[in-house]
Amino acid sequence: MYTRYAEIRDKAGLNDRQVAEKTGIPQSTIYDWKQRAAKDANAGISAIYLAKIAKVIGCDISDLIDE
Repeated sequence: MYTRYAEIRDKAGLNDRQVAEKTGIPQSTIYDWKQRAAKDANAGISAIYLAKIAKVIGCDISDLIDE
């Protein structure tokens, strides 16, 4: 899920720090998600955070979940 997020985030011209700032999600939470995803591609993040991320990067939540 993180990989898909990163692809969409990059297309939006943003990085993790900018997403964290725009969503109010702690940058450490996004970093932890990235680290967990390196070990388990299915590692997720809370639905509330996904909704905030989707809004900021301009996609639907389903775009982040469906790979």
